[in-house]
Amino acid sequence: MCHVIPGIPGANGQVGPPLVLGTTGTQRLIDPGYDGQAKTVHDYIVESVLEPQRFVARGYPEHTMPNWYGSRLSALALEKIASYLERQTERGITP
Repeated sequence: MCHVIPGIPGANGQVGPPLVLGTTGTQRLIDPGYDGQAKTVHDYIVESVLEPQRFVARGYPEHTMPNWYGSRLSALALEKIASYLERQTERGITP
């Protein structure tokens, strides 16, 4: 596993940033280095899976997230992933 994801056993990776987008998503959208099209954290997550090089979180290496990952997911799976991740915070799932 490449990321830390709250609530997912074994998701304690250190290659990519922790996926606590309920906490970090808004900051990424307003980061001066972000040049994506997303206006919401949900859309940012979808965009990040489909175009992982669009924005790489500070302190993490570029070209680590596979470009093909998003193409292997159905639209429904991608929406479910985004819905889950946008609720994750450093303290757990937001209501």
